[in-house]
Amino acid sequence: MKILLIEDEAADFKLAHSILSGEGHEILGAHSAEEAMTILETERPQVILTDLQLPHMDGVTFTLRIRQAPETASIPVVGVTAHPDQLGGRHWRQAGFTAFVVKPVSHRSLPRQVEEAARMAA
Repeated sequence: MKILLIEDEAADFKLAHSILSGEGHEILGAHSAEEAMTILETERPQVILTDLQLPHMDGVTFTLRIRQAPETASIPVVGVTAHPDQLGGRHWRQAGFTAFVVKPVSHRSLPRQVEEAARMAA
């Protein structure tokens, strides 16, 4: 499965990349929402895994934007955060997320959570 991983923290990016690529997934990496938007101009991942706290444009704003574009609206988005209350009272589905993962990510559960999100959108 092709996964777009958006994470600005190097250690968290490396961990998620290692876990998912170790399961045989193709990882497209971005360290900001803007970089991810550029990738989405030419690539169609099957799932997007995005941190919520990103520089310049946060993961919620990014998700709301891609939901507005017909070519990216149906891509499942898994939000990742160390602070589950980070959506500020908004339900994560209302923000456009398919699923939600709390950091620290787990070697055991992250691949399953991403694969479940892909199945939910299929």
